[in-house]
Amino acid sequence: MTSVKPVTDTVYTVQQYRQATGLWNGLRHSPKAVTRYLSQGNHFVIPKKDWEKKWKGTNSEYMHIYFGIDGREDRLKFIVVDSNNDKRDACDGSEANHIGVYDYDNFTAYNELPMAGPRLADLDNELTFRQAVTRNLVWQMMMPVWVQEKCAEHSPDGHQGFNCGIYRIFKVPFADFADIFETEDNRIIATFGLKKIDPEASHDTDYEGELIFWGKNKKVLESVGGGSPQEEDPITDLTKPIPPFGSEEEINSFNLIDNPLLP
Repeated sequence: MTSVKPVTDTVYTVQQYRQATGLWNGLRHSPKAVTRYLSQGNHFVIPKKDWEKKWKGTNSEYMHIYFGIDGREDRLKFIVVDSNNDKRDACDGSEANHIGVYDYDNFTAYNELPMAGPRLADLDNELTFRQAVTRNLVWQMMMPVWVQEKCAEHSPDGHQGFNCGIYRIFKVPFADFADIFETEDNRIIATFGLKKIDPEASHDTDYEGELIFWGKNKKVLESVGGGSPQEEDPITDLTKPIPPFGSEEEINSFNLIDNPLLP
């Protein structure tokens, strides 16, 4: 059985990160290629030691999680950097110290995730265990169909452009990311999910892709039966998928991709 584990400590340059995100961008309108890479695994792991070493003290507004292809291994990777160190006008060569790269691996059963019972959905951006598993199962069943439709998306001008189609980045609020690590012992496990955009819609492929973060912590909760302490798992849906980009200013906040608005 394959266990969830962090990536190897391979060191990359900023240019190699850009090459990796460029490879992903070059194939993300190809359903066959996207499906092949998204089928290589089902999760990635961000260890707490990376949080403490690379990002905790940056006080950024967001964390950026990029899709990238390692051309040497022909594998999908996820590249993570805080927003302060991902601004084009802030880059001085030291930003590589604030970038982490993580393998897209397989676990073979949900009991490999840090489960300790269902999550009480007491915040808008947190899911119950059942909701999270359901969305992940929908991903496993519907991903190829969803990819086919996302790859076929067109911009309002009728062209397949940079501002539509399969995602390139997930943008996560830094404060929420920090909150997960403040209550989690050593790692976050990220999986994909598909959620219905309109629960009333009849179209079976009317879904939005998302990242779901799984962690383990202990808090005292009011249980349904009466007030005893219980161990809980926060299962958190915090992410904004990109594209679409919101503005030119937002585009400029992503240093690890080429700016399509520049000549």
